[in-house]
Amino acid sequence: MAWIKWDQVLNSFSRGGLNIGSLKAFNLALIIKWRWRYLSSSDDMWVKVIKVIHVFFLKIIFIWRLETEEMSFWHDSWCGSSSLVSRFNRLYHLDINRLESVADKWVEGEWRWVWLREEIGSRNLTSLLNLLQELLNVNVSNREDCWKCSLNGDGLFTVKDTREHIDRSILYSHHVPTSWVKTLPKKVNVF
Repeated sequence: MAWIKWDQVLNSFSRGGLNIGSLKAFNLALIIKWRWRYLSSSDDMWVKVIKVIHVFFLKIIFIWRLETEEMSFWHDSWCGSSSLVSRFNRLYHLDINRLESVADKWVEGEWRWVWLREEIGSRNLTSLLNLLQELLNVNVSNREDCWKCSLNGDGLFTVKDTREHIDRSILYSHHVPTSWVKTLPKKVNVF
């Protein structure tokens, strides 16, 4: 009788296993499903109750969501790790509308600037070009913000995709696939 590690049995077919999947990965995927439902259906009654009971705890645990209507263009850290005023201070002092939100600056698909003077100078122009280069990496739209799952291309959350992703991360990958008898059921192969 050939002995095979249990982790190898749990692995996917492509990694030489029987594609059973681990209970740990399945449990984590189901827990993540509740988090996904919490994030994507904020109008449900159970979400409102949890927010009221655990507001402080949830602010720590869950990812902060970019709300362009409320976010200050210059003062909040929405583009990069620090605020734009700290990185582009000269442009900030030239801007007439220093308290505008991101949504106010983004008008009809382009950035709107109103400067204190007509000529901003070559040094400030270089800063503006650097700022615009950074802003190219940010996807801003007039649509309402929403959550999308990045495990598959359609943006929808599935427990199956999440479990498979967790299994790939925690199960040891064997370089030599185990040869299973494909005509026999999985439980006989495991035995």
